[in-house]
Amino acid sequence: GGARRKGSSSAVPPAFDGMDCSLSVSADASTFVPLRHMVSVLQVEDTKMVYRLPSGDVRKQSYPTLKLKCSDFRTLRLIFLTGTSPKTFLTLLERLQFHCANAQDAVFSLTPAFLRRNPSAGRLSGWHIFDLQQELRRMGVPAAKWRVSSINKEYGLCETYPAKLAVPASVSDEVLRGSAGFRSRGRLPALCWYNARRGNSIVRCAQPMPGVRSASSADDEALVEAVRLSTAGSGGAQQLVVMDARSIMAAAGNALKGKGTEDTTNRYKQCKSLFMDIANIHAMRESIDGVRKLSKAGLDEEATWLSALEATQWLTHLRAVLSASFTLARYVHERGLNVLVHCSDGWDRTAQLCALSQLLLDPYCRTYDGFMVLVEKEWLAFGHKFQDRLGDLRCPNERSPVFVQFLDCAWQVLQQFPDAFEFNGDYLLALADHCDSGWFGNFLHNSERERERASVSTSTVSLWAYLAAQRHRFTNRNWSAAPAAATPTGGDGSLLSPICSVKVLRLWGAYFLRHNAMNFRRADPLDELNGGGGVGGDGGGGGLGGIGGGADVVPAKIPYWVPDQFARKCSDCELKFTSLRRRHHCRGCGLIFCGECVKTRIFLKQLGYSTPQKVCMSCNLTYTNIHARDEAAVAAGDCSDGDGDSGGAGAGAGAGGDAGGTAGGGERGHRRQTSATKWYDVNEA
Repeated sequence: GGARRKGSSSAVPPAFDGMDCSLSVSADASTFVPLRHMVSVLQVEDTKMVYRLPSGDVRKQSYPTLKLKCSDFRTLRLIFLTGTSPKTFLTLLERLQFHCANAQDAVFSLTPAFLRRNPSAGRLSGWHIFDLQQELRRMGVPAAKWRVSSINKEYGLCETYPAKLAVPASVSDEVLRGSAGFRSRGRLPALCWYNARRGNSIVRCAQPMPGVRSASSADDEALVEAVRLSTAGSGGAQQLVVMDARSIMAAAGNALKGKGTEDTTNRYKQCKSLFMDIANIHAMRESIDGVRKLSKAGLDEEATWLSALEATQWLTHLRAVLSASFTLARYVHERGLNVLVHCSDGWDRTAQLCALSQLLLDPYCRTYDGFMVLVEKEWLAFGHKFQDRLGDLRCPNERSPVFVQFLDCAWQVLQQFPDAFEFNGDYLLALADHCDSGWFGNFLHNSERERERASVSTSTVSLWAYLAAQRHRFTNRNWSAAPAAATPTGGDGSLLSPICSVKVLRLWGAYFLRHNAMNFRRADPLDELNGGGGVGGDGGGGGLGGIGGGADVVPAKIPYWVPDQFARKCSDCELKFTSLRRRHHCRGCGLIFCGECVKTRIFLKQLGYSTPQKVCMSCNLTYTNIHARDEAAVAAGDCSDGDGDSGGAGAGAGAGGDAGGTAGGGERGHRRQTSATKWYDVNEA
């Protein structure tokens, strides 16, 4: 289902509102499960729940349950609490199982229809984020040195390149054709970033094809030479750095297949080759699969968790990518050299290095709008194979987390320089979620050419429009940089110098561990009483995604009890349960404790209990504080109904540390404590 846009007969998801044909924040997208993320659906044993009625009686009831595994590290248990007929339940199960088995055959034809937009809604923006001419003007590219070529306007020269390319002004289109014929997939050298401060540039391409016979191309050599001489005032003495993202052994192996790397000794004069030794897509796929398995680890695996993380090599791969990007940025910024970047085909590791180096070099790329332009330019326009890399059953060996790895590296830099970015970690998290959700058309297909032929700009909604509607949510409050869009790129000479050691790099917990049950443990009660968040996202009080900070904690009216089999240790002292150390549920939050940690008994009239109930220390402090505050308000004659600050309050449960709750008549709203509910929904351990 979904809301309908005003004046339109087409249905749209509830996250979109028809007001002025723009997107709104009427729904939290994190509470939805994209069909494309579903991996398997199984019917599991019915969930048994125990309720204590207001009368004091205990009621036990079983509910049908589905277990849903997702590709975004989520494992969900869907519990049907309301009356659902067996026939309806089985029909839903069969449909979801059919989708999981046949998703790849139809996902790219059905997804655009899922977010069909009204063709007359011209104000629905987000499809004209990147314009090459405008970007060249912003960077201060001199027309005497570089020009825009339309040689690929019909995508006949290179199917995976954009229609327009920025190339050296001294090179003719015939030379470009000759160079494309000598480069893998026709991906010839093209400008992607220009340093107006020193007149040098970053150029990207694919590997040449000399093969074992050391073939050569005069046109390709002329184009590379023109790039080398493009630096203002170089006088022909400027050196050019060829940065190959592969290892030297991988480059030699490609030579046996008719490809290889530049011969900087005999053919490409005054050029220097650097091999950055970044692993290929297959190693990255195995690495993230290990992290995905590790993210579901339970309590029994905590003792070996760090060694298991090290075995995945994920942080080691991040260090290699980030270190190579920083090396590239230093050659451009400090030495003023032109750098030619490529890997094998120039659409995976090349995109990572070019995009990350610009993130370090260019303050504009660290702004909200600049990062969108960066993704559109380096990843979408230059043909990163999103359809294949995000997982297509027709080519399973092509799956690899290249784009997510780039976002992870950007997050690492954000952690080291929190005041240098206009956006926060939730912005990167949203991109990681929706690049493969299938809800938006930006990341469908493998190239600009394929997206144009599929008319995604007129048949789907742009992710950028959705994110723009929630800009306040993704704004970094610590950002202190002045707007950089109006100044020439690199004019202030700023360069971020991140520490690339694995001693400093951290696992992106907000992405990899946000659905692990351990992350839904409650915040420290003292933080709760002081209005701070203990377990928050990037915008919350700290730690990993869950409960943010800034609002008072009000326990849920009907807390779900954590099933006994989900708890092997006391939630407070963390001693293991035994035949003598029994499990006891706290009546205030539903979590499980040992008998020593739930000795206190208090009145919980808010939850329908008429007699004192045993609670944990956290709930004791929380409820005692609430009672004391209400009594003080009554004594001061300043409490309207004894259950809030002043007036009604709406409940909030923001994901990733968002500010939850909206006040109905008071100054601020209450945040409901829903940690027990989240344990119930996502716990797999």
